Amino acid sequence: MNSCWSHVALPLAVFCGFALSSNSALCQSSSPTEREKVIIEIQDLIDRDDLDAARQKVYEAQKGMTDSGLDNLLGVIEAKTRDYAGAEGSFAIAISRTPTFTAPYLNLARLYQENAGRDPKDKAKALAVYEQLLKFDPANTEANYQAAVLSMEQSRYAKSQGYLSHLPPDSQDSSQALAVRCADLAGLGDRMHTDQCAARLRSGPDFSEADAQVIAPVLASAKREDLIVGLEEALAKRRALSGQSLRTLGLAYEKTGKLSDARRALEQAFSSLGSSSTGILLDLARVGQEQKDYQGALGYLAHAEDLNPKDATIPYYFGILCLQSNFLAEAQKAMAKALALDPDNPAYNYSMGAVSVFEQGPEQAIPYFQKYLRLKPQDPRGKLALGAAYVRAKNYEAGLPLLRESTNHSETASTAHYYLGRLLNQEDDPQGAIQELQLSLKSNPDYPDALAELGRSLLAKKEYRQAQGALDHALALSPDHYQANLNLLLLYAKTGDARRDSQSQRVEELKKAAEEKSQELSRIIEIRPFDNSGN
Repeated sequence: MNSCWSHVALPLAVFCGFALSSNSALCQSSSPTEREKVIIEIQDLIDRDDLDAARQKVYEAQKGMTDSGLDNLLGVIEAKTRDYAGAEGSFAIAISRTPTFTAPYLNLARLYQENAGRDPKDKAKALAVYEQLLKFDPANTEANYQAAVLSMEQSRYAKSQGYLSHLPPDSQDSSQALAVRCADLAGLGDRMHTDQCAARLRSGPDFSEADAQVIAPVLASAKREDLIVGLEEALAKRRALSGQSLRTLGLAYEKTGKLSDARRALEQAFSSLGSSSTGILLDLARVGQEQKDYQGALGYLAHAEDLNPKDATIPYYFGILCLQSNFLAEAQKAMAKALALDPDNPAYNYSMGAVSVFEQGPEQAIPYFQKYLRLKPQDPRGKLALGAAYVRAKNYEAGLPLLRESTNHSETASTAHYYLGRLLNQEDDPQGAIQELQLSLKSNPDYPDALAELGRSLLAKKEYRQAQGALDHALALSPDHYQANLNLLLLYAKTGDARRDSQSQRVEELKKAAEEKSQELSRIIEIRPFDNSGN
């Protein structure tokens, strides 16, 4: 492997930067000219990090000559002093003066790669520079490799493989090149060759954490977390993994269903990376939730909030977990914190509305849903939530139009028809309710809420056999469904069924467990899946 390769931007090239007629290392001349001596002196100052003196020397030299090598060296100095715009301009000038001078192309591309975090367009700009260089130097090893990495990151997998094919044969067999090829094959969906390439990569003596890290996002997007696990576990057998690799491994374990392994790896990652890594605590909270360890998940979130009290996402996620655990008072406090930090976040307003429906009453929830709709006016799920809150508050004039409008959108139609059917049952119109509930079940046949409500409608019409079928279906889907169990008790009472007493005990148990409130809250949550961005 060429030792100058890296997956990320390389150190800026300064040596022989004075080359004009070619890219050869003129600094190796046995008898350097006065001009070359000046260049070597500048390079020596840069190497010693005496950048002010180096800059002054460049300025003095430029008074007597126009030289792309000097422009390139000035760009290096500016890059080292974090003058991004100055470095970009100097490298561009060097290229314009001498279009076949390799060093400024490599330096400009590296500059873009190193600063990709500040401008998402910089990686595309870096690739364009490498492609420009390859037009006159098609065999340039570094340019081909870096172009392959950047193309891979842009999901241009076939093009990436094309750049790899221009590498020297021995370089194509290196772990760095194999890693990129493995990711390309995964992105193209070639499972067999991806597995073969991954096996070669795992056994390669030069396989490194950097190789695994650069391809992990592509493997994850291709749903090949199994390969991430295999690669990271192979590295762990050689040496202790870094905190970032441990996090990558933990997330891959999570995706493959190995939750205990995921939690252990993420805890090790947090210990390694330290208190600044609150994102790992959020990962741990999510894994704990998946394991149904709600107390542990809340503990991770509380720790994260202690470390970063200004991050609104942390109390938000704490509130969501409290909501899903039916801890309404705690959820309300957490959502209030999130809203205080970010009052115009749509998702925070929605979730505060969901809490308020039960903790304070639907009247108090309405303003939050209204604000959500002002922030996200095109989201039909917000209209459905607001309509349901209005109906709960007995404001049918305001709520019914919103519910009816929600029946026109595929993502809200089933739930909207359910709410309309439930309202008609409350108004003693079982036939109208049946029509709405059948429309709800048409788009979602396995909707326990609608099936339970349909059982109630059929029970009111004394259609006991059909009611039994609807309730049995609901309970097969959700055995602890409170309303379905309650309606079944009413059915047994109507028909004199001997199971009435045992069913009555079952309903009392569910009532004590607050299943009715929990399921209604889950329904509201399902109206609009929660997310941080509110998109």
